[in-house]
Amino acid sequence: MTELEYINEFQKRKSSELTEETISLINQAVKDYPNSEKLWILRGDLLQLIDVEIGIPLEESLNSYKRALEINPDSSEANFEMASFLNNVLDQTEKAHMFYQKAKNA
Repeated sequence: MTELEYINEFQKRKSSELTEETISLINQAVKDYPNSEKLWILRGDLLQLIDVEIGIPLEESLNSYKRALEINPDSSEANFEMASFLNNVLDQTEKAHMFYQKAKNA
């Protein structure tokens, strides 16, 4: 699959039931395109939506957003997703504010 095909596939899956097959596919996508900021962001988003019974720790979402920011520290989308995760999931409002500011200024 091309990077764009992966992106389109995951955007469709975000609104449906997510499975272990989705996890495998997103992990394959970031292996195939390790420098794709968008795929790392989608991985972070998808991992938050997957049933916790599958056993993926939420830290994996955080790691995905960190990787996206390593690729592009000025990414508005990556900074916003990191801020949202910190604020809504980890309840780290102060730290999230910094990323919201970066997203706004990007």
